[in-house]
Amino acid sequence: MPDPSLLLRAAWALALLAAPDRVLHAVDAPVTPSGRRVVRILGARHLGQAAALALRPGARTRRWSRRIDEAHGASMVMLAASSPSYRRAGLTSSALAATLVASAG
Repeated sequence: MPDPSLLLRAAWALALLAAPDRVLHAVDAPVTPSGRRVVRILGARHLGQAAALALRPGARTRRWSRRIDEAHGASMVMLAASSPSYRRAGLTSSALAATLVASAG
């Protein structure tokens, strides 16, 4: 059975790619062309990470994936602190990154 965090990551990636406007609305972020691009880029990154974790499920890949999520989480905290328009989006993304780090094993 696949790792539940892998399934969570893949599902989140597909949501980001397929419905960026809904995601932006859900986190009270402005829906703009650049916002959609950023959401889709993040979705592609998550999908790539999910694929890497599925294809190479070893400790090294998990460590690499955790580091990426840690860096993303930290950058989202900085976004939340510096941009009121994206505060909820940054905190939500940071919380999801922390959840993925914690569940990565």
